[in-house]
Amino acid sequence: MALWTCLGYLSYRIVPVYLEKNAFSDGLVKIASRASIEKWPDSRIVSLVLAMAKEKDFEIREEDVQVKHVRGGPEVILIVNYQRTEIFPSDYQHVFQFKTIAPAE
Repeated sequence: MALWTCLGYLSYRIVPVYLEKNAFSDGLVKIASRASIEKWPDSRIVSLVLAMAKEKDFEIREEDVQVKHVRGGPEVILIVNYQRTEIFPSDYQHVFQFKTIAPAE
């Protein structure tokens, strides 16, 4: 019984992190797509990524966001490294680290 309780608790804490990661990745693709169509400057793209990361409670720095232009043109690919730290009982901290490569659709 204790094992099921432990697994249930871990699922309760870990699954939402991965759901938020998927939503964040989808948002990055949307930003890359709009940036490619509307030819946004890199500074605007980075600020939108940082704002979305803050909204989703991911830890990110400006240097963790790379904006790549395909063949120097307007098409954008975002490469983003980000993380989230979760604190578990007994003050155990686990850092979930993610990397998303988001091309424009």
